[in-house]
Amino acid sequence: MNRRGQGIPLLPGRDTLTVKALEGPDAHAFLAVRWPVLYAQDRQATAFQSPAWLRGWATQRPTSTPLVLVAEYAPGQPAAALALTREVTDEGRVRITPLGSPAAEYIRAVGPCADEPHVAGALVQRLTDWAAVVMPDVPTDSCLGQLLAAEPGWSHTSTACAQVPVPMPYAAMSRATRRDHVRRERTWTAMEMEGRVDYSRSRTADELAAGYADAQHLHRRRWASRPTRGDTSLDGLLEALRHCGSAEAFAAVLRLDGCPVAAMVCLHRGPVAYSLLPAMDPAVADLAPGHALHRRLLADLDADGFNVLDLGRTRDEPGQIAYKRQYLPSWTSSVTAHGPSSS
Repeated sequence: MNRRGQGIPLLPGRDTLTVKALEGPDAHAFLAVRWPVLYAQDRQATAFQSPAWLRGWATQRPTSTPLVLVAEYAPGQPAAALALTREVTDEGRVRITPLGSPAAEYIRAVGPCADEPHVAGALVQRLTDWAAVVMPDVPTDSCLGQLLAAEPGWSHTSTACAQVPVPMPYAAMSRATRRDHVRRERTWTAMEMEGRVDYSRSRTADELAAGYADAQHLHRRRWASRPTRGDTSLDGLLEALRHCGSAEAFAAVLRLDGCPVAAMVCLHRGPVAYSLLPAMDPAVADLAPGHALHRRLLADLDADGFNVLDLGRTRDEPGQIAYKRQYLPSWTSSVTAHGPSSS
């Protein structure tokens, strides 16, 4: 399908399309030099395809090798690329997963032709050459996601994702929800007037690192009794964020009496902020600090010209769904696909 209206030239014949796999140093070089160009050409790519984010992961995993699939019509003319890693498991098996996973909320191919069916199809076909492939969190509205979901012999699961509008239309909430929010906010406003509450959003690299430390601490406290539910790569995530810096990431923190009680680390691209690490202090759950942080962050993002706060993956639990539903999100979904030898 030609997309002249988006400024993309006529595609060459699809019979000239090839897919090559770059590994190790060649993959690092592609991520450093060619990937930023493809990323700039693809407005559907998310912050999880940022060159800085991907290079942040590629440079810190000694047990895996960066692997980039490049679909091109001629040498040196990439149409799209997909960033992966190749890892040898303890059992000696080769396992292919996306670079940045599982921290990344969305996995996409990147490039001006990434959503062309024959380009995405060629990438999927190349993935089937490996015995053990896991492709998590691929948006189902992408061509890559649709083809993976239809791939014969693969197993599939789907995950709901929530995108909250900015500005937040509080007046459109149900009467009961609006009443609860007003009641909670009245409490927080009173504490603010007493000088007990402080909200901040990082603007520098040092502030980002400090805010991340607060979020990490709260996250680990929240899941202390259920460690399998927590993120097992929080330290690696910090290193990836250091690569992104304040130009692509921020941490919002809410403090009560000088102590952090809620935090959210986000990546961002254009007018969309992507929640990456939300956390709150379970010791003050009765005050709903997560809601108080959301309210202040949404107002802050609105003032800065954002139009979406993407809350990402939503666990299939009534409490998780109900929490996000309060904010009147647009619901999307992602697919996780396991190759035949990966399940």
